[in-house]
Amino acid sequence: MIKYLSEHKGGVFLSLVFAIVGNLAMVITPFYLGLAIDAMTLDMNLVVQYLWIATGLYSLSFLFIWLSNHISFKVSVDVVSKMREDVLNKYLQLPLSVLDTTSHGSLSNLVSNDSDLILDGLFQALSQILGGVVVIVVASIFMFRISVLMTLVVFATIPLVYFSSHLVSKRSREAFTNQQTIAGELNGFVSEVIHNQQLITNYNYHGQVLEKFSELNKSYNMVGKRAQFVSSLTNPTTRVVNNLSYTVLGLVGALAILKGEISVGIFTSFISYSLMFAKPFNELSANLSQVFAARAGFESIEKILKIEDEPDGELFIESDGTVSFVDVDFSYDPKKPLIKGLDMNVSSKQKIAIVGPTGAGKSTLINILMRYYEVDRGHVYLGNIDLRDIKRESLYDNISIVLQKPWLFNGSILDNIRYGRPNASFEEVIEAAKAADCHDFIESLDDGYDTIVHDNMSAGQKQLITIARALLSSGPILILDEATSSIDSLTEKRIQTVFTQIMKQHTSFFVAHRLSTVVDSDVILVMRDGKIVEKGSHQSLMEARGFYFELYQSQF
Repeated sequence: MIKYLSEHKGGVFLSLVFAIVGNLAMVITPFYLGLAIDAMTLDMNLVVQYLWIATGLYSLSFLFIWLSNHISFKVSVDVVSKMREDVLNKYLQLPLSVLDTTSHGSLSNLVSNDSDLILDGLFQALSQILGGVVVIVVASIFMFRISVLMTLVVFATIPLVYFSSHLVSKRSREAFTNQQTIAGELNGFVSEVIHNQQLITNYNYHGQVLEKFSELNKSYNMVGKRAQFVSSLTNPTTRVVNNLSYTVLGLVGALAILKGEISVGIFTSFISYSLMFAKPFNELSANLSQVFAARAGFESIEKILKIEDEPDGELFIESDGTVSFVDVDFSYDPKKPLIKGLDMNVSSKQKIAIVGPTGAGKSTLINILMRYYEVDRGHVYLGNIDLRDIKRESLYDNISIVLQKPWLFNGSILDNIRYGRPNASFEEVIEAAKAADCHDFIESLDDGYDTIVHDNMSAGQKQLITIARALLSSGPILILDEATSSIDSLTEKRIQTVFTQIMKQHTSFFVAHRLSTVVDSDVILVMRDGKIVEKGSHQSLMEARGFYFELYQSQF
């Protein structure tokens, strides 16, 4: 947090100065009010004079405390805004291994809920702590000047307030941390429900969804109530201690007045100072829940921000499309090796097919080539350069990818096709769309390329747009990850025709579920149980009568 606040030193300093001036004016005011009370029996002109001074001080106090709070809030908003940007930036750079094991709801919770909690807590801290310190110090000075004995009575409450707050704070931190964890799970579950609503309806799964949500919601409410209950104990405890001190002060002050040691006006001033002295402690205890919620939120964010970035290369390259795998070992789990000693040289514009049953791990090689995961041993080369030496940005410029499920964001078709190359000309977009065989379909729409993408588009239409996007990126290597598995046979034929033309211009790696599409591939990698069990051309694999032969026969 100090790192973020240090970027706003000027704002924090101004807020501190205004808080000092404003609270100083506020603390001095009771002194003149006390003088005004004592002057009532002597000179009314003097009373009016003192009241004007008090009014001026109160006005000055209001202005500067408002300025301090305004600047504190601005600093808080800017800090949290930067924190949100850092979290999202970190999220975009997180290793795939982290994303695969972390709830997306928990990650989105960091950007939204946790950040809001930090905003509230940080503002409370800046606005109250800065002014509170000034009030406590100056009020203490005035109280000591009036009566050492009564000041010691007020000070006697500090240990009691501290110990009660300390006992509560530990339990509060734990409770709020648990609350944030469950909030992430709840957000993740809701996100999944919204994303899979059609599937839930088809399988009549509403009852189970509501039951699961009810369980999570109940847990969230229970933990939330516990967190609020524990943190709320501090405020009434503090007030009980303060009220006891006021009772003792009343007795001590009454005796001092009777003895003529202090006047009624000065005693009134002292009571005001004791209230001011206690106010920061009361406010802190009243807002303890916000402070601990903010702390829990920041700890969650800090945990993500502390994850080390994946090592990146430094070279920018222009690949000719050749790829080499040299003695590559790979595993997601060190105890379960998947790829062992893979050697393969892929020439420019060759076609490499990856086949196997569902769950065989066909996307593993794609994950390695895209450097989503690091190999355990060996090397992968683009041309003659190791992937680890290539800057990721440059690596992805050389690779175009079409995934199994077409992903289009909420925007125009034009913006979606330009996603990989925002500066591409309209003519280049049209050329890519024609190559992907979707130009005519787009032109038939009322708004053409300016049409906003919506759910009424078929899966095939969306996939053609993603193909156009991949072509516009113009990387020499093309990856097709089961790009036709989610569409009908007629549309698949049309897209396969497009792929046939495209592959002539690219080095292609394609994961296939229909073996009829891989017959003319230069190399076919056959995967089973996460391992490459066979490698060769269609003819050589059929002649070997191994696992590929069985797969091929089962589809015809």
